[in-house]
Amino acid sequence: MAGPLVVLQWIAAVGLGVVVVTLRLPARRRLSGPAERVCLLSTNLWFLVAALMPVRWAW
Repeated sequence: MAGPLVVLQWIAAVGLGVVVVTLRLPARRRLSGPAERVCLLSTNLWFLVAALMPVRWAW
């Protein structure tokens, strides 16, 4: 079950990197909103999966 956590971690890291780059480049600023949403969604999913892992193992 650690596989999804690694994938979500990389998605969040790339999303955060895109947010930082797009905020620094005025021509790409319109992409910062969707990139931020991807970063936040993947971070929330990471915490959800991490919280549900012990529940899965208990069954």
